[in-house]
Amino acid sequence: MALVPKSDTLRALESALTTTPPSAALNAPPSPYDGDKMMCKLYKMMLAHRNILMIGGHGVGKTRIALQLAQWADLRIKYMNAATLDPYADLAGIPVVNIEKKLVQFIHDMDLDRYDVFFIDEINRPSHAKVLNGLLELIQFMSVQGRKFKRLKMCWAAMNPPNMNYNVDDLDPALLDRFHHYFYLPSVYSLAFFRDRFGQGIGDILVQWALDLSDDKRKAITPRRLEYIGEAIQMFDNDSDIAASTVMDGTVNVSDFKILTMRLAPYFGNVDKTNTKAGAKIRGMVQAQTDINQDALGRALAQATGSGA
Repeated sequence: MALVPKSDTLRALESALTTTPPSAALNAPPSPYDGDKMMCKLYKMMLAHRNILMIGGHGVGKTRIALQLAQWADLRIKYMNAATLDPYADLAGIPVVNIEKKLVQFIHDMDLDRYDVFFIDEINRPSHAKVLNGLLELIQFMSVQGRKFKRLKMCWAAMNPPNMNYNVDDLDPALLDRFHHYFYLPSVYSLAFFRDRFGQGIGDILVQWALDLSDDKRKAITPRRLEYIGEAIQMFDNDSDIAASTVMDGTVNVSDFKILTMRLAPYFGNVDKTNTKAGAKIRGMVQAQTDINQDALGRALAQATGSGA
Protein backbone atom coordinates (compact mmCIF):
# COMPACT_ATOMS: atom_id res chain seq x y z
CA MET A 1 0.00 0.00 0.00
CA ALA A 2 1.51 3.32 -1.09
CA LEU A 3 1.14 6.11 1.44
CA VAL A 4 0.96 9.85 0.79
CA PRO A 5 2.02 11.26 4.16
CA LYS A 6 3.06 14.68 2.88
CA SER A 7 1.73 17.49 0.78
CA ASP A 8 1.74 17.09 -3.00
CA THR A 9 4.33 19.87 -3.23
CA LEU A 10 6.78 18.17 -0.87
CA ARG A 11 6.22 14.78 -2.47
CA ALA A 12 6.89 16.32 -5.90
CA LEU A 13 10.14 17.85 -4.63
CA GLU A 14 11.40 14.55 -3.27
CA SER A 15 10.37 12.82 -6.49
CA ALA A 16 12.33 15.36 -8.52
CA LEU A 17 15.41 14.60 -6.42
CA THR A 18 15.05 10.85 -6.84
CA THR A 19 16.97 9.38 -9.73
CA THR A 20 16.37 6.60 -12.20
CA PRO A 21 19.71 5.02 -13.13
CA PRO A 22 21.17 4.35 -16.58
CA SER A 23 21.30 0.84 -18.03
CA ALA A 24 24.75 -0.15 -16.73
CA ALA A 25 27.21 0.95 -14.05
CA LEU A 26 30.35 2.80 -15.11
CA ASN A 27 33.75 1.57 -13.92
CA ALA A 28 34.87 5.15 -13.19
CA PRO A 29 33.45 8.67 -13.44
CA PRO A 30 33.16 9.77 -17.09
CA SER A 31 35.02 12.71 -18.60
CA PRO A 32 35.44 15.45 -17.47
CA TYR A 33 34.93 14.08 -13.93
CA ASP A 34 37.60 11.38 -14.30
CA GLY A 35 40.20 13.96 -13.31
CA ASP A 36 38.34 15.08 -10.18
CA LYS A 37 40.04 13.28 -7.26
CA MET A 38 37.19 13.85 -4.81
CA MET A 39 34.54 12.52 -7.21
CA CYS A 40 36.69 9.48 -7.96
CA LYS A 41 37.10 8.72 -4.24
CA LEU A 42 33.41 9.10 -3.53
CA TYR A 43 32.52 6.96 -6.53
CA LYS A 44 34.69 4.11 -5.24
CA MET A 45 32.85 4.36 -1.93
CA MET A 46 29.48 4.12 -3.65
CA LEU A 47 30.54 1.11 -5.73
CA ALA A 48 31.72 -0.52 -2.47
CA HIS A 49 28.30 0.16 -0.86
CA ARG A 50 29.73 2.20 2.03
CA ASN A 51 27.71 4.51 4.27
CA ILE A 52 28.96 8.06 3.67
CA LEU A 53 28.41 11.34 5.54
CA MET A 54 29.20 14.49 3.55
CA ILE A 55 29.81 17.63 5.59
CA GLY A 56 29.91 21.05 3.98
CA GLY A 57 28.40 24.50 3.81
CA HIS A 58 25.33 25.41 1.79
CA GLY A 59 25.62 25.35 -1.97
CA VAL A 60 28.77 23.22 -2.25
CA GLY A 61 26.99 20.45 -4.17
CA LYS A 62 26.38 17.69 -1.61
CA THR A 63 23.01 16.62 -3.00
CA ARG A 64 24.11 17.03 -6.61
CA ILE A 65 27.16 14.82 -6.01
CA ALA A 66 25.13 11.99 -4.45
CA LEU A 67 22.61 12.02 -7.29
CA GLN A 68 25.33 12.13 -9.94
CA LEU A 69 27.29 9.24 -8.43
CA ALA A 70 24.18 7.07 -8.18
CA GLN A 71 23.47 7.69 -11.86
CA TRP A 72 26.92 6.52 -12.85
CA ALA A 73 26.74 3.49 -10.52
CA ASP A 74 23.41 2.30 -11.99
CA LEU A 75 21.73 2.62 -8.59
CA ARG A 76 18.32 3.96 -7.66
CA ILE A 77 18.66 6.68 -5.05
CA LYS A 78 15.87 8.00 -2.84
CA TYR A 79 16.10 11.57 -1.56
CA MET A 80 14.90 12.22 1.99
CA ASN A 81 15.15 15.26 4.24
CA ALA A 82 15.53 14.66 7.96
CA ALA A 83 13.87 18.00 8.71
CA THR A 84 10.60 16.81 7.16
CA LEU A 85 10.71 13.04 7.75
CA ASP A 86 7.67 11.59 9.47
CA PRO A 87 8.82 8.87 11.89
CA TYR A 88 5.82 6.69 11.03
CA ALA A 89 4.79 7.42 7.45
CA ASP A 90 8.35 7.60 6.12
CA LEU A 91 10.20 5.10 8.32
CA ALA A 92 8.40 2.79 10.75
CA GLY A 93 5.05 2.67 8.95
CA ILE A 94 1.56 3.82 9.88
CA PRO A 95 0.22 1.89 12.92
CA VAL A 96 -3.21 0.35 12.28
CA VAL A 97 -5.21 -1.66 14.84
CA ASN A 98 -6.35 -5.06 13.60
CA ILE A 99 -9.43 -5.69 15.72
CA GLU A 100 -9.88 -9.32 14.66
CA LYS A 101 -6.30 -10.28 15.49
CA LYS A 102 -6.16 -7.88 18.45
CA LEU A 103 -2.83 -6.42 17.47
CA VAL A 104 -1.28 -3.36 15.89
CA GLN A 105 0.06 -3.70 12.36
CA PHE A 106 2.23 -1.24 10.47
CA ILE A 107 1.40 -0.25 6.91
CA HIS A 108 4.58 0.57 5.03
CA ASP A 109 5.33 2.59 1.94
CA MET A 110 6.36 -0.33 -0.26
CA ASP A 111 7.82 2.08 -2.81
CA LEU A 112 10.91 2.34 -0.60
CA ASP A 113 11.79 -1.27 -1.47
CA ARG A 114 12.68 -0.12 -5.00
CA TYR A 115 15.77 1.88 -4.01
CA ASP A 116 19.42 0.92 -3.60
CA VAL A 117 20.55 4.09 -1.82
CA PHE A 118 18.81 6.36 0.67
CA PHE A 119 20.19 9.90 0.66
CA ILE A 120 19.27 11.73 3.88
CA ASP A 121 19.76 15.47 3.58
CA GLU A 122 19.99 17.81 6.58
CA ILE A 123 20.63 14.83 8.83
CA ASN A 124 21.45 17.09 11.79
CA ARG A 125 18.01 18.74 11.60
CA PRO A 126 15.78 15.78 12.59
CA SER A 127 12.08 16.61 12.75
CA HIS A 128 11.42 14.36 15.75
CA ALA A 129 13.31 12.25 18.29
CA LYS A 130 11.70 9.15 16.79
CA VAL A 131 13.28 10.05 13.45
CA LEU A 132 16.70 9.86 15.10
CA ASN A 133 15.85 6.44 16.53
CA GLY A 134 14.75 5.22 13.13
CA LEU A 135 17.89 6.53 11.44
CA LEU A 136 20.12 4.76 13.96
CA GLU A 137 18.73 1.40 12.90
CA LEU A 138 18.36 2.31 9.25
CA ILE A 139 21.97 3.33 8.65
CA GLN A 140 23.49 0.38 10.51
CA PHE A 141 21.14 -2.45 9.55
CA MET A 142 19.27 -1.15 6.46
CA SER A 143 16.04 -1.75 8.34
CA VAL A 144 13.50 0.01 10.59
CA GLN A 145 11.82 -1.88 13.43
CA GLY A 146 13.28 -5.06 12.01
CA ARG A 147 11.79 -4.57 8.54
CA LYS A 148 14.51 -4.86 5.91
CA PHE A 149 14.32 -2.74 2.78
CA LYS A 150 14.68 -5.26 -0.04
CA ARG A 151 17.18 -3.48 -2.29
CA LEU A 152 18.81 -1.03 0.10
CA LYS A 153 22.60 -1.32 0.01
CA MET A 154 23.80 1.85 1.73
CA CYS A 155 22.81 5.18 3.24
CA TRP A 156 24.42 8.48 2.32
CA ALA A 157 23.76 11.68 4.22
CA ALA A 158 24.64 15.36 4.17
CA MET A 159 24.84 18.07 6.79
CA ASN A 160 25.95 21.64 7.34
CA PRO A 161 28.76 22.09 9.89
CA PRO A 162 27.35 22.67 13.41
CA ASN A 163 30.09 25.17 14.33
CA MET A 164 29.02 27.76 11.75
CA ASN A 165 26.02 30.08 11.44
CA TYR A 166 23.50 27.33 10.75
CA ASN A 167 20.41 26.45 12.77
CA VAL A 168 21.52 22.85 13.24
CA ASP A 169 22.31 20.47 16.07
CA ASP A 170 25.47 18.51 16.77
CA LEU A 171 25.07 15.06 15.28
CA ASP A 172 24.37 12.34 17.83
CA PRO A 173 27.68 10.44 18.39
CA ALA A 174 25.93 7.09 18.01
CA LEU A 175 24.49 8.17 14.66
CA LEU A 176 27.83 9.58 13.54
CA ASP A 177 29.47 6.23 14.29
CA ARG A 178 27.10 4.42 11.89
CA PHE A 179 28.88 5.91 8.86
CA HIS A 180 31.89 4.15 7.38
CA HIS A 181 33.49 7.34 6.07
CA TYR A 182 33.21 11.11 6.48
CA PHE A 183 33.96 13.54 3.67
CA TYR A 184 34.39 17.26 4.24
CA LEU A 185 33.42 19.21 1.13
CA PRO A 186 35.06 22.64 0.84
CA SER A 187 33.41 25.45 -1.08
CA VAL A 188 35.36 25.00 -4.29
CA TYR A 189 34.28 25.42 -7.89
CA SER A 190 34.45 22.10 -9.70
CA LEU A 191 35.84 22.82 -13.14
CA ALA A 192 34.60 19.43 -14.30
CA PHE A 193 31.04 20.23 -13.20
CA PHE A 194 30.92 23.68 -14.81
CA ARG A 195 32.39 22.37 -18.06
CA ASP A 196 29.83 19.59 -18.10
CA ARG A 197 27.00 21.96 -17.23
CA PHE A 198 27.80 24.87 -19.56
CA GLY A 199 30.46 23.65 -21.97
CA GLN A 200 34.20 24.07 -21.60
CA GLY A 201 34.43 27.69 -22.76
CA ILE A 202 31.66 29.15 -20.63
CA GLY A 203 32.47 26.84 -17.71
CA ASP A 204 36.12 27.91 -17.60
CA ILE A 205 35.20 31.60 -17.72
CA LEU A 206 32.63 31.29 -14.93
CA VAL A 207 35.08 29.51 -12.62
CA GLN A 208 37.98 31.85 -13.33
CA TRP A 209 35.74 34.91 -12.84
CA ALA A 210 34.67 33.64 -9.41
CA LEU A 211 38.24 32.83 -8.40
CA ASP A 212 39.37 36.34 -9.34
CA LEU A 213 36.87 37.98 -6.99
CA SER A 214 38.10 39.28 -3.64
CA ASP A 215 37.76 36.97 -0.64
CA ASP A 216 34.75 38.90 0.70
CA LYS A 217 32.95 38.82 -2.62
CA ARG A 218 33.72 35.17 -3.20
CA LYS A 219 31.97 34.26 0.06
CA ALA A 220 28.70 35.32 -1.56
CA ILE A 221 29.29 33.09 -4.60
CA THR A 222 28.89 29.48 -3.55
CA PRO A 223 29.26 26.84 -6.28
CA ARG A 224 25.47 26.66 -6.45
CA ARG A 225 25.25 30.46 -6.74
CA LEU A 226 27.77 30.40 -9.58
CA GLU A 227 25.64 27.82 -11.36
CA TYR A 228 22.62 30.09 -10.97
CA ILE A 229 24.62 32.97 -12.45
CA GLY A 230 25.44 30.78 -15.42
CA GLU A 231 21.75 29.99 -15.84
CA ALA A 232 20.84 33.69 -15.53
CA ILE A 233 22.96 34.42 -18.59
CA GLN A 234 20.32 32.74 -20.76
CA MET A 235 17.48 34.70 -19.12
CA PHE A 236 18.72 38.31 -19.00
CA ASP A 237 20.34 40.59 -21.55
CA ASN A 238 22.07 43.05 -19.21
CA ASP A 239 24.45 42.87 -16.29
CA SER A 240 22.21 44.82 -13.91
CA ASP A 241 19.46 42.22 -14.11
CA ILE A 242 21.89 39.36 -13.54
CA ALA A 243 23.45 41.09 -10.51
CA ALA A 244 20.11 42.09 -8.98
CA SER A 245 18.55 38.66 -9.41
CA THR A 246 21.44 36.44 -8.28
CA VAL A 247 23.20 38.26 -5.39
CA MET A 248 21.06 39.51 -2.49
CA ASP A 249 23.34 41.85 -0.57
CA GLY A 250 24.98 43.62 -3.50
CA THR A 251 28.44 42.43 -2.46
CA VAL A 252 29.07 41.39 -6.05
CA ASN A 253 27.98 44.39 -8.08
CA VAL A 254 27.27 45.33 -11.68
CA SER A 255 30.91 46.23 -12.30
CA ASP A 256 31.91 42.68 -11.42
CA PHE A 257 29.37 41.28 -13.84
CA LYS A 258 30.64 43.59 -16.57
CA ILE A 259 34.03 41.89 -16.20
CA LEU A 260 32.30 38.56 -16.71
CA THR A 261 30.58 39.92 -19.82
CA MET A 262 33.88 41.10 -21.29
CA ARG A 263 35.43 37.67 -20.76
CA LEU A 264 32.49 36.06 -22.52
CA ALA A 265 32.90 38.37 -25.52
CA PRO A 266 35.13 35.98 -27.56
CA TYR A 267 32.37 33.40 -27.38
CA PHE A 268 29.43 35.67 -28.03
CA GLY A 269 30.90 38.22 -30.41
CA ASN A 270 29.74 41.34 -28.57
CA VAL A 271 30.73 42.79 -25.22
CA ASP A 272 27.41 44.63 -24.95
CA LYS A 273 24.94 41.97 -23.86
CA THR A 274 22.08 44.40 -24.23
CA ASN A 275 22.53 43.72 -27.94
CA THR A 276 19.60 41.43 -28.80
CA LYS A 277 21.60 39.17 -31.11
CA ALA A 278 24.39 38.74 -28.55
CA GLY A 279 21.92 37.88 -25.82
CA ALA A 280 20.15 35.40 -28.07
CA LYS A 281 23.46 33.76 -28.92
CA ILE A 282 24.34 33.39 -25.24
CA ARG A 283 21.00 31.79 -24.49
CA GLY A 284 21.30 29.49 -27.48
CA MET A 285 24.77 28.22 -26.58
CA VAL A 286 23.92 27.60 -22.93
CA GLN A 287 20.64 25.93 -23.87
CA ALA A 288 22.43 23.71 -26.38
CA GLN A 289 24.83 22.50 -23.70
CA THR A 290 21.91 21.95 -21.32
CA ASP A 291 20.21 19.79 -23.95
CA ILE A 292 23.37 17.69 -24.30
CA ASN A 293 23.33 17.03 -20.55
CA GLN A 294 19.70 15.90 -20.41
CA ASP A 295 20.70 12.23 -20.18
CA ALA A 296 22.78 12.96 -17.08
CA LEU A 297 21.91 14.86 -13.91
CA GLY A 298 19.96 17.53 -15.74
CA ARG A 299 17.49 14.93 -16.95
CA ALA A 300 17.29 13.30 -13.54
CA LEU A 301 16.35 16.58 -11.90
CA ALA A 302 13.95 17.62 -14.66
CA GLN A 303 12.05 14.34 -15.01
CA ALA A 304 12.96 11.90 -12.19
CA THR A 305 9.65 10.35 -11.37
CA GLY A 306 11.28 7.42 -9.65
CA SER A 307 9.01 5.11 -11.62
CA GLY A 308 11.27 4.23 -14.55
CA ALA A 309 12.42 0.72 -15.12
